[in-house]
Amino acid sequence: MPSLKSQAVFEEGQNAALCGKTLDDCPYRRVEKINAWVRGFHEGTLKAQQLTLNPMQARTNQGHIAHLRSLLN
Repeated sequence: MPSLKSQAVFEEGQNAALCGKTLDDCPYRRVEKINAWVRGFHEGTLKAQQLTLNPMQARTNQGHIAHLRSLLN
């Protein structure tokens, strides 16, 4: 189970992703905190993508296709 500090850093990373920040916005220099923040960032990015998908896309590969299309545009 992660410590409360690493959980807080993880949640900071999630919030950063949901607010549209980038990986370069990570404010930490210590490896443990960077890793927790980046894990949270990736989790937040996935949540943000799921929020933009309709339920059918979220349950099928259509969600992945929609994401790839958005990257190409």
